[in-house]
Amino acid sequence: MQTKRKLHNTQEAAEYLGLAFSYFRKMMMRRVIPMYITNIYILRIIY
Repeated sequence: MQTKRKLHNTQEAAEYLGLAFSYFRKMMMRRVIPMYITNIYILRIIY
């Protein structure tokens, strides 16, 4: 049986990891945190 991955937007993922939103975005832009864009408003974080 496959399990579904939980996908978060950037704000939810930052809160989940206990990081400030600005620091979290900086880490995404440096590609430290893997992510992909599904549309213009939602970033899906892969974990």
